[in-house]
Amino acid sequence: MTLTQDAAAAALREIDAAQAQSRALFNYSKASPYLVLWGTLWVAVGVMTAASPANTGWFWLVADLIGFAACIYFIRRDRPKVSQPRTLATFRFVGIALVIAGFFAAVQALFGPATGTQTMALAALMVSAIYMGMGLWVGARYVAIGLLLLALTFVGVFVVPDQAVAFISVAGGLTLALGGLWMRRA
Repeated sequence: MTLTQDAAAAALREIDAAQAQSRALFNYSKASPYLVLWGTLWVAVGVMTAASPANTGWFWLVADLIGFAACIYFIRRDRPKVSQPRTLATFRFVGIALVIAGFFAAVQALFGPATGTQTMALAALMVSAIYMGMGLWVGARYVAIGLLLLALTFVGVFVVPDQAVAFISVAGGLTLALGGLWMRRA
């Protein structure tokens, strides 16, 4: 049996599509615990902030320390399943976290003191943009999660402004956590 040039090209396209789908599913399964972790932490901080707004900074500090430690654990745990050395993966994770934190701090410093709603909305918009950007390379589910988070942020700010911080915390956290479960099922 001989393949025509068109049949061979079609077969190669199908192989490329299958590889891309496999890569996306693998990446979704690897991202799932991170989304569930950060979504859960976000909801927890939102609930604690509603109970004690004056301690929001401390709540986030503790949540960030827990989250970063858990992420480093996930990176090290999954080392045999990824192609880059664990120290490089850990370095990249810490580097990205520092870049994002630095950007957030710079925006806050440049644009002055912000309300709790503005700060929460900015954080949610940054996370939304990060996920949508990742989705352009990794898979459409990231884009969907980012778009939902974007929409919910606007709902919080413009529909329920008096409850925006709590709304964005709970809705954003649930979006990430449920998105992580959605990715796990991919």
